[in-house]
Amino acid sequence: MPLQPVATAREVVDEFGRTWIEVDLARFRMLKDSNPESGMYLLIAAPAGGLGGFAALAEGPPGKSPSIILNSFEELPSNHPTPGTASLTEIVPATDAAGAVYALDLAIRRGAAGEPGAAIITPSDYGTPTPGQFLIVNTAGTGFALGTPKLGGVHHPAEISSAPSGTTGSPFTVAVVNIEEGTYANDFKLMPQGECRVEGAGPSLRVNFVARLNANDGPVIGICRGVGGTSKERLNISGCSGTDDSLSVINGGEGATVFFNTERQSGSLNSYSALDDYISCSVLVTQA
Repeated sequence: MPLQPVATAREVVDEFGRTWIEVDLARFRMLKDSNPESGMYLLIAAPAGGLGGFAALAEGPPGKSPSIILNSFEELPSNHPTPGTASLTEIVPATDAAGAVYALDLAIRRGAAGEPGAAIITPSDYGTPTPGQFLIVNTAGTGFALGTPKLGGVHHPAEISSAPSGTTGSPFTVAVVNIEEGTYANDFKLMPQGECRVEGAGPSLRVNFVARLNANDGPVIGICRGVGGTSKERLNISGCSGTDDSLSVINGGEGATVFFNTERQSGSLNSYSALDDYISCSVLVTQA
């Protein structure tokens, strides 16, 4: 069996005057005056004529995080010759209870202006546009669509009926104007207008021409009161004369139906007629 190598140690002084303990077998060194209580040492080995070092450090307790506060900030023009700078200055030293506090002085150059971009959308992205249209929220409320602003308009009845000869009942509906829901997005005002010629069968007869909202006996939003005592009388409705003006205002998005009636007021023994040839009516819509 071969003999185990025998290692010997000797003291060596380096060029800096430090004394080392050197093991000649593998040439391990450690400082003679190192403190074993420090928890670390330096080991140098040169098995092939080289020099290697290994350090071991004892793990200490977690440190306290430092704090940084902004002391000054300067924004320079993008073409300024001065480069951006940043510096930290300790203003409160670290303690066992808290980390250090540093003041930050910062100077940066703002970014240069970008190149003009292209348009994000074009009218043709939403179909085939026509002049005067604009983008509105679609009926589902999930996107946009081309639309035409509806600020008002005139609505006509689909048909007009005669109050035949011998009519005695009241009211008698001669026309209905329907405005669909969603026609106007904003609050709008109804202004009924119309003309009717009533022919009575007796001198005591009096007939009104009336516009009512949402039912043939609903609120009055337009009226022309007959005079009576005449065989033929022309009645004209214009606007909401004689009625509460607020009744004719409709909430945006809602619909409305206007009933045009002839309504006998006196002359219970007398009948009347109102021929469709002499009746015209419509509803003007304006912004409320």
